Amino acid sequence: MSNKTNVVVVDNGEFEARIGFGGEKKPQFTISKDITTTKYNKTHKKIPESNKPKLEEYWTSIQKKLGINPIEYSMLVTETPLQPKQIRQTNAEILFETLHFKEAFFALQNVLALFATGKSTGVSVNFGYSTTSIVPIYRERIFPYAIQRLEIGAFDIEDVFLEQLIKNEHNLSIFSKNNLDVRDLKETQLEFRRSTNINENYPNPKNVPVKGAENLEIEFSDQHWKAPEILFSPRDYGVQFEGIHKLLVNSIYKRSPIYSRKSLITNILLFGGTSRIAGLSERLAAEVQFFIPSTVVPQITIETDDQQLPFVGGSIVGSYFLKDDSSWISYSDYSEFGPNICFEKCF
Repeated sequence: MSNKTNVVVVDNGEFEARIGFGGEKKPQFTISKDITTTKYNKTHKKIPESNKPKLEEYWTSIQKKLGINPIEYSMLVTETPLQPKQIRQTNAEILFETLHFKEAFFALQNVLALFATGKSTGVSVNFGYSTTSIVPIYRERIFPYAIQRLEIGAFDIEDVFLEQLIKNEHNLSIFSKNNLDVRDLKETQLEFRRSTNINENYPNPKNVPVKGAENLEIEFSDQHWKAPEILFSPRDYGVQFEGIHKLLVNSIYKRSPIYSRKSLITNILLFGGTSRIAGLSERLAAEVQFFIPSTVVPQITIETDDQQLPFVGGSIVGSYFLKDDSSWISYSDYSEFGPNICFEKCF
């Protein structure tokens, strides 16, 4: 299979971007992002605010670091599902009007992650920092009305985790004095209850040694399993959303076509930092099983190198699936039709 040359792939995470060329198995480099602020408050209204000057600086720095002439290159940009339209419009405006890229395409991280695993059918669940998203894909086709987005993510788990530590009279100066990363503790020390029964299978208390600090430990009585529970029981934490398991069931059994459901429920992919918390796949499978026929068993996969998945998928799609120039948004398309063309050619 021949490939399309001169494709740049930018996987836009909330805090960093992975950047490289189409056809490559891994990004050439990763850069930190400081272009979007997100307002967090106790009502869990999270409002991304694009900072256009910083966004222009961000895209220009990518172009310069790659050492390319934009007019000769196509740009594939990854996105999260159901994000505000303004974000794509602003990106397109800069890519075409400021930098003059030859072509552009916008693709969902969930879809690209699934393609990176070699599958074209499945439910791709992205555990992001501020949101968790669910996208069902059947034979490369997205079911738009079945997409689910939960406004709860790693931030909320970390927030509950810290609140629990304070409640149990932990001295949080330990974290600053020893350069402890709450995000790392979340991914390595927290865990989910394996059972749906709230009266059994609680993880045992544990003491966690502090790296680089001799004879210093953090004692977890129940904080290490209570914090992640916000994903399954948001209302118990004052957040008026359905749990991730109910959204997953709704996506497959209420919003996806009947003919696709068996294939979807047996091909569930989890990726993102929170997916690395121990016990997630077992707990999610148990919760989902309660709502579906007993003859069907959910099959859930967590990829070990999940941070690379959207980039790898973008590399494959940009080089092989979008070989036909008509699939891309061209500079002339944008000049003629304006930003709306970005929503006609890309989901």
